[in-house]
Amino acid sequence: MLARLKDDQGLCWPVASLRKAVADVAAGIDEHRQDAQVALSRPLTALVTHVLPSSTGPLPRLVYNTDGGSHQTQHYRRVLR
Repeated sequence: MLARLKDDQGLCWPVASLRKAVADVAAGIDEHRQDAQVALSRPLTALVTHVLPSSTGPLPRLVYNTDGGSHQTQHYRRVLR
């Protein structure tokens, strides 16, 4: 991977520096994760609730990823069903 970064991007950082940079970026993103999830929840739910009733034939497969345990099942039962 380091060779590819060097060849593709000209990046020549030591492993420790790359790991620190990745950890810093992840920490920065993590600060805003909850806000982004809340902001996206309403419009995505509106889209799904609009599309599902207009679907003909078998229902489309709904894939819902979460890091919150049983939230996807609760959301389907409370909102989408």
